[in-house]
Amino acid sequence: MPRHFLEHAVEQSVERLVQAVAERLCEVLGLAAEEARPGYELFWAVRRLLEALAARGPLVVFFDDVHWAEETFLNLVEYLGNAIRDRAVLMVCLARRELYAAR
Repeated sequence: MPRHFLEHAVEQSVERLVQAVAERLCEVLGLAAEEARPGYELFWAVRRLLEALAARGPLVVFFDDVHWAEETFLNLVEYLGNAIRDRAVLMVCLARRELYAAR
């Protein structure tokens, strides 16, 4: 396979990935005409975004007042903590002690 065909295929794959991540994040942020898709697609999109940012260099993600978070957000934070362990990402979550008793 000639090199230019491979490069073109990789570029198209990356463009589709970027578009998919952007679409999911826009849905969650209320910037899309459609309703948000299932949570697992949101989790995937946020993970891919953080992985892409971490590929550029070490990344710090800061979440404040996590004790006020809904269950879905807590599940997302837990998922991210497990899913991006092989990346240079430091996740800092500030919460009151009550969260530790509940979660």
